[in-house]
Amino acid sequence: FLHYYLSPRRCVENLIKAAQLQGADIGMNRVMQMPGKVWSINQLIAAMTNVAGSGPARLIRWDPQPEIKRIVTGWRWDIHADKAERLGLKADLSFEDNIRYYLEDDRP
Repeated sequence: FLHYYLSPRRCVENLIKAAQLQGADIGMNRVMQMPGKVWSINQLIAAMTNVAGSGPARLIRWDPQPEIKRIVTGWRWDIHADKAERLGLKADLSFEDNIRYYLEDDRP
């Protein structure tokens, strides 16, 4: 499965930036998609392993979850954040960054 991601750190940075934008720059339609990236579960686990080593990946259980599969199969992945990007909002450059931000900001 693919998933669209934006780290909490980058999300907060984007919200602050968006709050400082002028209304005229945003336009009449104030709705915009936050920039993010699409990664597969395998890419997410590889990124986690690159940053945190193999220990966390060994905790993953690969049990099928048909109900979850049914839900996410209907999600769209052709998400575009052109307006937000034009206004200076940013996506994470890599999922490795997302993992690093978690370790720096949120790790218990």
